[in-house]
Amino acid sequence: MKKTFIILTLLSYCLLGFNQNYSYDLVFQRLNFSLDPSVRYIIGQVDYYFKNANSQISIDLTNALTVDSIIYHNLPVNFSHNNDVITVDLQTTPLDLDSIKIFYHGEPSNNGFGSFTTSFHGDNIPIMWTLSEPYGAKDWFPTKNNLGDKIDSLEVIITCDSMYRAASNGILVKDTIIGNKRTMIWKTRYPIASYLVAFAITNYKTYYDTAYIGDTLAIPIMNMVYPEDYENAKEKTPYAARCLEFFSDKFILYPFYKEKYGHAQFGWGGGMEHQTMTFVGGWSEFLLAHELAHQWFGNYITCGSWHDIYLNEAFATYLEGLTAEAGIASYSFNQWLDNARSRVLDNPYGSVYVEDTTDINRIFSYTFSYLKGALFLHLIRWTIGDQAFFSALNSYLQDPTLSYGYALTPELKTHFENACNCDLTKIFNDWLYGTGYPHYDINWTQHYDKLILDIKQNTIGSNVEVFYLNLPILIKTIDGQDTLIIVKNTALEQIYEIPIQGFVGQVIFDPEKWIIATANITSDISYLDVKVYPNPTKDNLTIFLLEPDLVKSIFISDLSGRKLITVDQNFNNHEINLQLTDLKPGVYTIIVIYESFYQQIKFIKL
Repeated sequence: MKKTFIILTLLSYCLLGFNQNYSYDLVFQRLNFSLDPSVRYIIGQVDYYFKNANSQISIDLTNALTVDSIIYHNLPVNFSHNNDVITVDLQTTPLDLDSIKIFYHGEPSNNGFGSFTTSFHGDNIPIMWTLSEPYGAKDWFPTKNNLGDKIDSLEVIITCDSMYRAASNGILVKDTIIGNKRTMIWKTRYPIASYLVAFAITNYKTYYDTAYIGDTLAIPIMNMVYPEDYENAKEKTPYAARCLEFFSDKFILYPFYKEKYGHAQFGWGGGMEHQTMTFVGGWSEFLLAHELAHQWFGNYITCGSWHDIYLNEAFATYLEGLTAEAGIASYSFNQWLDNARSRVLDNPYGSVYVEDTTDINRIFSYTFSYLKGALFLHLIRWTIGDQAFFSALNSYLQDPTLSYGYALTPELKTHFENACNCDLTKIFNDWLYGTGYPHYDINWTQHYDKLILDIKQNTIGSNVEVFYLNLPILIKTIDGQDTLIIVKNTALEQIYEIPIQGFVGQVIFDPEKWIIATANITSDISYLDVKVYPNPTKDNLTIFLLEPDLVKSIFISDLSGRKLITVDQNFNNHEINLQLTDLKPGVYTIIVIYESFYQQIKFIKL
């Protein structure tokens, strides 16, 4: 899910019947609805197939809806409906694979981000849609409202006025009009979490894009859009095809390739990754890439607890960045990193891991679950290297115990550790469960052929005593040489001696933005007093040296560090006069080198 705004919502309802022990396996659901998108009301029949059940089964459904009857083997059975849970008494041991029919009606609850919503678009055209994440599936259909047992397969049948079309999961297998009524049947044969089941109804206009995988596989992308937005959508949605091709190459083949991928436009400010049919409120590259990425991270492998929502959202957010890194997006990876880092560094007081899953806004915190989670993955990538990182992700996606199922943090951590043959407990504890980030005060000086780094670590908004990190530091010498070094920082203060050739001009912390941290860099080098005048100058320049007998050499360079003029004379006088008639107008640097340090001064040639 990607949101552009969040409305504060009370979620006491989410605690009711969510983590109960259902004691059976939900195999198949057929949802059959009669609906009018202008009326917030549902009439439904659900065929509910299960196995490994006892004589009494529990099903989640809001008490706002009325259950008319439940039929078992062609006979009505007794049931109770309390605290959003239907308890069905089968009065016998069910068959190995068995089923019931549930008939119900009413005005659904509307919790979370709008689990069952009606509104309007265009010229006052009604639209109805569902959005069940995290706890809203039971607001409109009887199911297991949990993260533990996916529905093995699903069929959604929607009957509405013939002017409308319905979008849902899987493949559209039937679309018929009889009189003024249209019936559309959607089927998916892939396992699906209850919160990813969805439908939307309005006067959709439909077109297709295509993603091509290799030489033989073409995956259809079905787009159901508002007629008034048709031309705009057709221009934007091909981006999703390029992303689908990229993700299928970078990771595993699109997990639902036997069916389709698709977009259905709806009236919410962001998007929701309903399996095989994402609902979107717009067509930005960020949104299209993010929701598509969820088909791998979130739908194919789903977080097994809302505590670990980052297994869905951090990955989808990071894949936004990877599309930019691959050159697919119009924005750069650097821009993506700047945006993510700015938000996270400005809001240190929170962890990626969600402590309070009763707070929907905390579960879907854009700062922590999305951006900090994505930067946590980026940090792991830096720590273990690209080969191990992407190898681990593909191993995770190919794990038969997780595919089309659920995962928790220990499973992901194991795949990372197996790939790098290392222990990542500290980094997971610090960055997944911990809060805040480190700030480094880095002081440097040079003594002959050694760079001395004094690094002090402080923590910002953190419950972590010391962050253990490999710190990337770029050393730029005055002759234009760049050297990236990596220092292992495991204490609040450490001093490092780095062999260096040449004179250091600048020390830069984390130039490629791998680390969630800030740094202040200072130097203890004490320069002798050197002045230049006039500045700006046209032809003549005077260099004044306070201690000329200590000077070893002087040269002039351009801003790139390229040496242009070497001052070839004895440094016995305080003043050195230079003729600059051969220099083109611009900004230049005079570099005065002593025994173990140097001074540089810029001047302007007119």
